[in-house]
Amino acid sequence: MTQEELEEILEKHKLWINFRTAIWPDVDKFKELRANFQNENFSGLDFSEADLTSAIFIGCNFLESKFIHADLESANFEKANLLRANFEKANLRSANLTKVFSERANFKKTNLLAANLRSGDFKKANFEEAHLAMADLAYANFEEANFKKACFSQAHLYKSNFRKANCKEASFYAEYLSESNFAQANIEQADFSNLDFYDEDFMTTIGVPKNFSKHDWIIRKIAYFHLLPVGLVCTFIIAIILKSI
Repeated sequence: MTQEELEEILEKHKLWINFRTAIWPDVDKFKELRANFQNENFSGLDFSEADLTSAIFIGCNFLESKFIHADLESANFEKANLLRANFEKANLRSANLTKVFSERANFKKTNLLAANLRSGDFKKANFEEAHLAMADLAYANFEEANFKKACFSQAHLYKSNFRKANCKEASFYAEYLSESNFAQANIEQADFSNLDFYDEDFMTTIGVPKNFSKHDWIIRKIAYFHLLPVGLVCTFIIAIILKSI
């Protein structure tokens, strides 16, 4: 498919969105305007800033395609090839990314609120500062992916693979994180303070001994987040005293 052919598809889909949102009788008459594709090749094409709300791209090939600032809310990319695709600052709210192959794709500052990434392969993908609140990441592979400053508020991470991932300064206010793999992941300054579960394997990956009880873990959290400011103040006072001697 050429870029010119794509532009025609985008124009038709924009009309479909307008008809769908308007109070229009016989809206089904315009359903052929909707972007609805299976196993189509869109590799290398530029979708940047396009409005593809509720578009369907099941099993399509988007190798190195660009979706910068695109509106892809509720779009369906199930089983699509997103290898090295660029979704920087795109809106993928409530989008379906189940079972996609998305190695080395760029989701920097992307809105993935309530998106479904279940069972997808996102190895070495970039999610820096991505918004993943309420997203379903169960069974997904994020090995060596970058999640620096990403937000996982109420996300579902059951059996997700974060091996060797960069999670520095990420916020894991996750709803469910049991049996996820964080082996060799960078969790420096990552925030796990709101987690209300206890899982031995997970705790071991973030440096908590297996013989810790849930009670011990809660005490450690309280001590860290409540006594840390006290420790900093004491350190500052000691530094001043030493400097004056």
